[in-house]
Amino acid sequence: MIGIVAVSNDGYISKDNSIPWDLPVDKKQWKHTVRNNPVIMGRKTFEQVPARLTSDHIYVLTRTETYPEKDYATACKSKEEVMRHLSDTTQDVYILGGGKIYELFYNEMETVIVTEVDMSVDGDARFPLSYTEDFTPHVRIKFSNRPFEIVYSNRD
Repeated sequence: MIGIVAVSNDGYISKDNSIPWDLPVDKKQWKHTVRNNPVIMGRKTFEQVPARLTSDHIYVLTRTETYPEKDYATACKSKEEVMRHLSDTTQDVYILGGGKIYELFYNEMETVIVTEVDMSVDGDARFPLSYTEDFTPHVRIKFSNRPFEIVYSNRD
């Protein structure tokens, strides 16, 4: 599994259920990366992202009893249910957040793609900060005149 996330200098990924920055280049890269692959996200993240994305299928973790199904999304009540749905897949599976979902699937992530945003945020959800110790960067993409860089890292 691959975690894909944008984090501030202090590890925050959101505030009040929204992303506290607007980085169109990063959004484009994000959509291209997950294209045609299954993704996992929480309900709040699902409700914030544009409909459908370009992924193969979206697995939404939710505690809501009657969450509406869509042809491109399946509501799941547990990590185990998601894993059952994905047990036969040979595709890359992307974890897209939010904070609780990253924590839940952190040990299953073999790779993380982290957009490190050069700003501090008074946020309310974080990506596990231990990623800098648990994963080794192998590609770092810097953008001139952009307040971020993208780091591809594999688990040690």
